[in-house]
Amino acid sequence: MEIIKKKKRNDSHPYIPELEELYRGGRITRREFLRNATILGMSLVSASSFLAACAREEATTAPPTEAPTAAPEPTAPAPAGPKRGGELVYHHQVQDLTDPHACQWIQFDIIMNVAEYLIDSNQDGALVPTLCEKWEPSDDVKTWTFHIRKGVKFNHGPELTADDVVWNFKRWLDPDVGCPLTATLTNYMTENDIEKVDDYTVKLHLNQPYAGLIAQVSGGSFAAHILPRDWEGDWIKQPYGTGPFTLEEFALDERAVVKRREGYWANGADGKPLPYLDSIRYVYIGEDMAPLIAALQTGDLDMVMINAQSVELVEGTEIVVDTHESAFAYVYKMRSDEKGAFNDVRLRQAVKVCQDREQIQENVWKGFGVVAQDHHVAPVHSVYCPVETPKRDIEKAKALLAEAGHPDGWTIPLSAPDSPIYKDYAQMLKDQAAPAGLNIELDVMPASLYWEQWTEQDFGVVPWAHRPSAEMILETMYRCGAAWNDSHWCDEEFDELLAEAGRTVEVEKRREIMCKIEKIQQERGPSGIPVFADQLRAHRPRVKNFRTSAATHTFLKEVWLDEEA
Repeated sequence: MEIIKKKKRNDSHPYIPELEELYRGGRITRREFLRNATILGMSLVSASSFLAACAREEATTAPPTEAPTAAPEPTAPAPAGPKRGGELVYHHQVQDLTDPHACQWIQFDIIMNVAEYLIDSNQDGALVPTLCEKWEPSDDVKTWTFHIRKGVKFNHGPELTADDVVWNFKRWLDPDVGCPLTATLTNYMTENDIEKVDDYTVKLHLNQPYAGLIAQVSGGSFAAHILPRDWEGDWIKQPYGTGPFTLEEFALDERAVVKRREGYWANGADGKPLPYLDSIRYVYIGEDMAPLIAALQTGDLDMVMINAQSVELVEGTEIVVDTHESAFAYVYKMRSDEKGAFNDVRLRQAVKVCQDREQIQENVWKGFGVVAQDHHVAPVHSVYCPVETPKRDIEKAKALLAEAGHPDGWTIPLSAPDSPIYKDYAQMLKDQAAPAGLNIELDVMPASLYWEQWTEQDFGVVPWAHRPSAEMILETMYRCGAAWNDSHWCDEEFDELLAEAGRTVEVEKRREIMCKIEKIQQERGPSGIPVFADQLRAHRPRVKNFRTSAATHTFLKEVWLDEEA
């Protein structure tokens, strides 16, 4: 692997000075700099200081502007500081929480209040230390050193040490666990490559360079919660973790309650241990938006994950809607192995060219999102490669179906959970594909049944949450043999390019690789991806210090309630 060498500073990877030059030259964005610099071990404080210095340089070199002709308007008073206490009620699905390392994506929102990650990410996608205070890659990104935060205790008493971190890494490597990290991590390491240096230091010795390691073991992977080594396998019975809350109530498909934990290791703005809230109550009352919005307005709910079609229901009210661009996508997944209905690439191509992406973006997302091109690298990812958006082409779809042995048309069931947005996606593709002779029969089922079999269905509507790096979503969803490869697609060239991207530190070289990966996914990939959707949350005015992030999940330890709002 080639790395552009600069004189090495004591506090950084040798590629960081090159990143700084790329940013100064306008070749990468602020987000791209923050993401890549923090992955390589630059602290967020140092990265932010560099950006601030660049901003000052720009300000001093900018041409003078005209003097103001009037006195500036007085600024609004600074908001009051955080208030403690109260319960936040959040509408959210409540699914099985038995194993945090093997749960589906929707459960992690509850678990993360109790069981934390080594490393997390902020709203800009920059990595921030959590249970790991600092991480250091070797120059060739084959060796990674983790410095564990001292004095952190699990909620049942023991202190977090390197032994716990080693135990978690070994469990993530165990194929019997069903962890989505396993397929990726086992390409780079075995149990024998995990070294306990001392009680608070762990070192990983990879068998090949992997610049994406930190992203895989951070909160962006969702499954990388840190559990104690004495955990016995049922998180409902032993809801252990280092987080700011403890699990107090759990009723499947109904509710979960987490309560404030005393003595949490991190302090808030008032100098006292977080969280500010006394408790969070997760309740689930269905997917119909009208009653959910009504519950927000009456105060029975504080927060709802809202869909774009429902934004108009809160216009003119006091309800606040937060949005953030994202890589979140509803995917038309097509099973492509020898057992799948879409093992002929021409059938996959026929589905893709039937999509009217602009219509889906406008009708389903009301403009909250960007049109996608059937590959899973979004504009928010630092290595995104802009490509032309395919046009809807019914005649081409007919020709493809005929070439695949269906000159008189083809009938295929499309599965979807019984939820409005899934059904909207399914119905729109059904209507758009009909003129081509692609006859889609909707197979709508209860959500609980759908998620029991989602990886085995031939054709389904599947939501894929944002991941902070393109490599992470590609490895999780498309690598041969990955636990969450729901399409069972396997492409050797794709895997080789993905591995090459993982070995490559340089941003612009990774982007060149992504151009090739995106083309493969467009031409023979197993997914129809018409839109990358923004994240939307609706909440009452009393909910303070909440910011929607690109991820589907919500971080609530610094949220507080103001009853006077």
